[in-house]
Amino acid sequence: MTNNKKYNDGIRIARTAAKTGKTIVKIKTYFIVGLVLTLLIVIGVVAIRFYPYAYVNGGDGGTIPTDPTTEYDIIAPILDPIMPLISTDGNIRLDWDDAEVVNSDLLNELELSYYNVYKRKDSGIWISILVFNEFYHDYNLAEGTYEYKVQSVFYKPIEVHCSEFSAIQSVVVDTINYPSNPSIKINDGALTTNSLEVTLTLSCENADEMQFQISIGQWTNWTAYKTTHIIILSEDDPDAPPHRVGVIFRNDDGTTEDAGYNVYADIIYDPDTEPPPENDEKEEDYILLVVVLILILGGLIGIVVFLKFGKKDKKSN
Repeated sequence: MTNNKKYNDGIRIARTAAKTGKTIVKIKTYFIVGLVLTLLIVIGVVAIRFYPYAYVNGGDGGTIPTDPTTEYDIIAPILDPIMPLISTDGNIRLDWDDAEVVNSDLLNELELSYYNVYKRKDSGIWISILVFNEFYHDYNLAEGTYEYKVQSVFYKPIEVHCSEFSAIQSVVVDTINYPSNPSIKINDGALTTNSLEVTLTLSCENADEMQFQISIGQWTNWTAYKTTHIIILSEDDPDAPPHRVGVIFRNDDGTTEDAGYNVYADIIYDPDTEPPPENDEKEEDYILLVVVLILILGGLIGIVVFLKFGKKDKKSN
């Protein structure tokens, strides 16, 4: 009896395990089929969305469509001039205005999809870069001459419409370490002075030396770079008023003038100009310091007197 019961229990357990196994296999099968169908749907959407079934109009690969109603007159995007024309750090930013579809009858059927940015170095092979914004950054470029052009790509079911290319913009990458970001101020930015002796406040990265233009055609000798410098203006300066003081910085690679900088500051010399009011802040600081010291000294004297009389009171008691 006992053996039969054990036998029946074993059969039930085996059947349950078989059913569980079949269920797991079904779940795995459904999962795999669902995953495959999902991938097929995604691939289909991407293909319809981005794959150029028929290039219509425009530049690279452009063909004439069989249906004339699908023709569009697409104006090319306008690529802004690249500034500066010489990049000394190997970094470039491109900006452009969007392309325009001018025959608006079918405009609502078109959707701007992406841009093709084409670039080449030293008249080499054009390289295509897909971009989804109206700007593009190029970083850490080697020295050379780079050319860029942009094309807008519009999407319509079964078709991809390309604009003509923008005008080509070029830039030279020259990683020479010129002095950069120069600045000059006269008498801390004052507009007038009653003294011909003025103080210049200067700033420039990677600078070793500097020289100053104190009159038309008159430059000082080169001197070591520093952040302050005193010069004397010429009273009969034909540029007066105002006096214009220019500065050029240089290092072993070149000058700020080579890098395209034109740095100067103006000030008007007027001997009748009232001198600026003296700054009394320092005097006020000294007075405040004296008052604080007196209060501290008075407090210490008070503590000493209190302790002294306190001891006498204890002895008397």
